[in-house]
Amino acid sequence: MACNGCSGTKTVMNALGALARAAKALAVGEELLVMPEQRKERLAVCVKCEHFRPATSKIGPMCGLCGCLVKMKAWLATEQCPAEKWPKNS
Repeated sequence: MACNGCSGTKTVMNALGALARAAKALAVGEELLVMPEQRKERLAVCVKCEHFRPATSKIGPMCGLCGCLVKMKAWLATEQCPAEKWPKNS
């Protein structure tokens, strides 16, 4: 059973969008990754969220709202929570 937002196509499209935003950030000299402490804060928010989908396969936990792989997305300074629950980048 697929959760809302967890289709393979949506996950791939989200990954491509994240890659494009990361490339743009690198091109203009912006930070690509958040600090480890900020990643921990982001993941702590995700785990408590009603949209969090624990890992059910090798792919890892996902966001049921946007279909992103939360452990990877939490590292990227260019990414935000689709429910606007993450703390702002510092």
